Amino acid sequence: MCNELLAACLEHHVLIFSDELRNEFERALHGKLGVPGDRARWWGESLSGQAVIVVPLPVPPSECRDRDDCVVLGTALAGNADLIVTGDDDLLVLKSWRGIRIVSPRECFKGFRTGGTGGAGRVGERRARWRKSRRKKASRSKT
Repeated sequence: MCNELLAACLEHHVLIFSDELRNEFERALHGKLGVPGDRARWWGESLSGQAVIVVPLPVPPSECRDRDDCVVLGTALAGNADLIVTGDDDLLVLKSWRGIRIVSPRECFKGFRTGGTGGAGRVGERRARWRKSRRKKASRSKT
């Protein structure tokens, strides 16, 4: 299921990542799942290469049960995300935060399998907007 979900996300959505999230992702792969360190770094770099990288906006610790999750919320907010997909119970209990839906990987995958977008809403419009935004940034940096 995880491989299929990741493939569907990469095909239909824009991933939003921050350096902090990439580091946490790599730590979780290595520490919780036992993925060797070099392989976890490879996965983190691979996903980062296919994502829009943002700097997380500050989120007050009072907005979630686990203050470590503020970086997840701040990254989603900075990236104007529609959806957070997580297995973290402290985030899932929120269900939604500042208009951003929070779902489990299973719920997201179920949305894909039933012909939906994994609950993300207007995915095509969001992807097109990010592409335009990235092109504008690239052309500005060349001048």
